[in-house]
Amino acid sequence: MAKSNKRRKQDQAKAAHKRAEQARRKERDELARQATLAMQRLLDPQTPPAEVAALVTHALPDVVYLAAHVAQRRVEKGAEPQDTAEAGRLLLAAYPEQPPAGALAFAVCAAHAGGQEEDEHRLAAQLLDAVRAADDDTDDDTWLDVVDYVIAPWHPDEAAELLEPYLAEHPAHRRAHRVYALALSAAYQNSDETQRASRGLFTRFADRTALAVTREALEEFLGRTPWGDRVRALAAEYLDGAGGKDLPEEERSGLTAVAFELALLGAEDADDDLPLEDLIQRPGEERHHQTLPEAFAADPQTPGELARRARDWHEHAVYGLWQMESPTADPGVWVRDLVTGVSWYAQFPPGALAGAPPWTTWFGCLLPVDGVWRSTGTGLRLSPAEADAIGEYADAAVRVLAVSLAEGPDADLPGKPPIRFGQAGPYAVTSEFDEALDDEYAAFVSKVVAAVLPESVVEVLRYRAAPPRPRNTDGDKTGLKRLPRTLTRLDAASEARAKAWLDESVPALQDLTPREAAASDDPVDVFRLESLLRQLEYEAGPAEAAGQEGTNLAWLRAELNIEEALDSIE
Repeated sequence: MAKSNKRRKQDQAKAAHKRAEQARRKERDELARQATLAMQRLLDPQTPPAEVAALVTHALPDVVYLAAHVAQRRVEKGAEPQDTAEAGRLLLAAYPEQPPAGALAFAVCAAHAGGQEEDEHRLAAQLLDAVRAADDDTDDDTWLDVVDYVIAPWHPDEAAELLEPYLAEHPAHRRAHRVYALALSAAYQNSDETQRASRGLFTRFADRTALAVTREALEEFLGRTPWGDRVRALAAEYLDGAGGKDLPEEERSGLTAVAFELALLGAEDADDDLPLEDLIQRPGEERHHQTLPEAFAADPQTPGELARRARDWHEHAVYGLWQMESPTADPGVWVRDLVTGVSWYAQFPPGALAGAPPWTTWFGCLLPVDGVWRSTGTGLRLSPAEADAIGEYADAAVRVLAVSLAEGPDADLPGKPPIRFGQAGPYAVTSEFDEALDDEYAAFVSKVVAAVLPESVVEVLRYRAAPPRPRNTDGDKTGLKRLPRTLTRLDAASEARAKAWLDESVPALQDLTPREAAASDDPVDVFRLESLLRQLEYEAGPAEAAGQEGTNLAWLRAELNIEEALDSIE
């Protein structure tokens, strides 16, 4: 039977569509092939300078990060510095007027490779000016590309200084913060003690004067406004709710400081009798209550600089359980909140981290001051095991409050969970495998963490003061007492004892041996082992700081191949 005209036209349309799709795919594949060949020629150190300049002009005139990457990789692959510099000169010659950003980025890197320092700085300044003066459709990412990929690799100090004023205006810009932190740390590590003491970049980072001045002004504001009574009442409420009247006076004074700071940063012009769920802003909800920092910023008597800082504190101050793999400042410390997964490079006051072992967790507030994230210095240091217990408790509080907010007063809520010191799971390790929360929800979680801070501090101090309870027949839940004091230089007997521990059943590992836990298919077994090793590393820290030899964690980790076990989970 002959096809109808309608069916014939449909078949013709399908055939035309198929041919067009095949043509597009062929064109796309050819473009990909040409791009691959071009990149291979660009990265080949034997490619002549003129061809390199022509390829950059054709393929990368506006792509800053890729143009910079190509210039750097050519040098790493062995291209002669003078050839790279000549390619940059020829590239700029192709643009009699303003060269595009990608071409300038390549030229800056090429000038550096050729040792042409004056040209490098001149071209970098030209590139930065060009990006800043670009049309409105060019966002800050291009400027950050220049700082990140063109300037920071060789001049981290200059990159950090460029980012200081930007971060003062955008303190929570995560990418800018990361580039600044890495550049500042690299500049610090490349400097000697004399340079660190005299360089403004480092002295500004360490200077806590602005934080102290702003806080003093906030407290002075309390003395001349009704906010003073509100803050004192709220601080007293925090203290009463936390208990702790049985604590020694020194610890009680620290708890009072925690409660006052919470009230200072969190007091609102809402009714004091409102329940917690009405005082905590829901994600996505417009807030209706003014905080003390907001009121201070709006006061006509507040100088503009202090008002700006107060607004930053209102918007960005965050409470968390800030874990540090290494608490050694260089000059700041990378910290990661166990509950939200959010990370910052933070400055701590002198002495706050003195003698802090690896895997210390700081339980307290971070806030931005002119773009630098700083610890207020009010808080408590936690061991890995304590951080597991408090992190688990805070996370449970967040979940209970989230259900209450979602389902209303008739929600069927679980009772208040205990803080399970010595029994909590490997919360800190497990949380590392979760993605960081978005900013809006992280701010909500910070409010909850702040709300449980006073009572948690009291419980930690009581836990530390309580006599230890044996958990098995020899009173050693971890089995670590059977390890030799040091594993750095093992004689035959102590080496045999250490290796024997790796094959002994350990209660903290649910009676698995360390080797069995490391090889387990259940990620939680591996997490428990990693948590146990972190606690051991934390406990060995004070001994090593005192000049004594502690347990060699590198040896244990290598024997257990724990890093590979963790990587296999990711």
